[in-house]
Amino acid sequence: MMDIRARVERSFQSQGLMATLGARLVSVADGEVRIRGRTNSSH
Repeated sequence: MMDIRARVERSFQSQGLMATLGARLVSVADGEVRIRGRTNSSH
C-alpha cells in the first residue's frame, strides 16, 4: 500500500494550479499537510 506522503505528493503534483500559484509541499503528517505559497512583495 502506498504511504500517505507519497500519495499526497502525487496528488499535489498532478494539480496544475498549485504550480501556477507557486505552492510547494512543506510537510505531510497524519492529519496535517503544510503548503507554502510564494509571496508577493508588491502588496
